[in-house]
Amino acid sequence: MPTPLSQQGNDEFWKTATSSYDSLDWQKKLTSQIRAFIQRQADWLALSSPPATDIKLLDYACGPGVVSLAQTSPPSLIRAEEADLFLPDPKDTPAKFNEEEDYKNFDYAFCSAALHHVDSPSLGVQRLADRVKSNGGRVVIIEFLARDLNALKEGECC
Repeated sequence: MPTPLSQQGNDEFWKTATSSYDSLDWQKKLTSQIRAFIQRQADWLALSSPPATDIKLLDYACGPGVVSLAQTSPPSLIRAEEADLFLPDPKDTPAKFNEEEDYKNFDYAFCSAALHHVDSPSLGVQRLADRVKSNGGRVVIIEFLARDLNALKEGECC
């Protein structure tokens, strides 16, 4: 089995890169495009403004929080947590992320510009799907880099 990216030094890279994640012009342009996309798709995503109910949103691999900050009615609480939910064995993820209700039953699970960093995109999408409500929860993947995602197209996951 291949070594997960999180064990290949990727964690150390992102721990230092996140402090300057949106400081370069291309990064500012990309985050602006992501925000604009989410706002244009608000009706399709059923992100009403103001929300009809409290929205529980997982902004996974969020960088500077682009998805959370793009909401037309931002969540009343935004927390940043460090955990790799895409590890091959979920037991390797800190227990609170698998056991506590705060980390389950999301209305939305967004993963923006990050899926190309993981070894198994289909596993990543499945892990996000496991965290949304079984009745009406949505997984939204925003990705710009090409990668062979045929497994997703063929229904291997989700």
